[in-house]
Formats: sequence, C-alpha cells, structure tokens
Amino acid sequence: VAIADMNDNGIDDIIFGTDSDFIYVLLDDQTIAPNFPIDLGNNIQSEPAVYMMENEKIILTGCKNNNFYAFNYSTGELRFVIATGDDVYNSPSFDQGGNIYFGSDDGNVYGIDVNGNALQGFPYNIDGAVVGSIVIADLDNDSSLDIVAVNSNGQLYGLDDTGMLLDYFPINHE
Repeated sequence: VAIADMNDNGIDDIIFGTDSDFIYVLLDDQTIAPNFPIDLGNNIQSEPAVYMMENEKIILTGCKNNNFYAFNYSTGELRFVIATGDDVYNSPSFDQGGNIYFGSDDGNVYGIDVNGNALQGFPYNIDGAVVGSIVIADLDNDSSLDIVAVNSNGQLYGLDDTGMLLDYFPINHE
C-alpha cells in the first residue's frame, strides 16, 4: 500500500491495488474516494506510490497486464500509461528532480518524467527481470544521483542518471 493525505485533511489515506484488478483510494473516514476504484484489467501486485506535485497528486502503479499507470487523484483520469514487455511488480522510485524509475519483468529499468516521457538513456536492459524497487543513491560520489537495480539472474546494476552503466558494474551476487 501507499500512505498519503490525499484529501488534504491532515490525516493519511490508503492507496492499494487488488488481485481483482482495481486501484483504490480508501479515505481516513473509511469511504472510497470519488472517481475510485479504477479497473486496470488485471491483477495489481505492486505497491502503488503517490507523487506529490504542487497542484496534483499522481497515483503510480504497475500491473500484471504489462503496463505502468499514472492517474490524477483529483479526477481519477489516466495521466499516462507506459507499455512494457512484461508484468510490472515493483513500486516506483523518485529522484530529487521529480523523475520516476521502475522496473519490469521484461528486464528493463524505465526512467520517465512526470508526464510519462522517457528520460535520456532509458529504458535500460539489465538482462533479467527487475527484482524489487529501484534504489537511488550517489554511488560514485559525483554529487549526482545514480540508480541501482537488481535482476533475477543475480546481478546488481549501477547506472548514472542518463542510464549509463557505472564502473565496476554489474556486480554478480548470489
């Protein structure tokens, strides 16, 4: 689940997906938010995330129908959908610049902006299903954030913010 104050009343609400294909926003008073639930047509087995913009809250989630979705909370309208080559099981991550990163079982790490446009160098293939969420950190101490992703073949990838492989990566692990 994701937890965020969606209706601006100072109390956190719960955002979650179901195996019956719906994304819900459950408000603190135990009612479902207007415009929800939304049917995505297949199981939602990734944790959603909420991206807070100045004038909008964006709900982001992957789905077992090979897509990654973004919805505007205020209207429930689809903001964008990113088609991937396989299921999306992991929760998206954000960098300080507002970029969004997620992985898919198609082996790609996707980097997009808040409008769903691909970032330079993305998607980046890591030779196996992306396992877990993307981690963002400055690995090479150059004052810019790097992306860490793990694949199903036992490899850890370190990428810079343009999708270029960092020195000494990938690292094999058990």
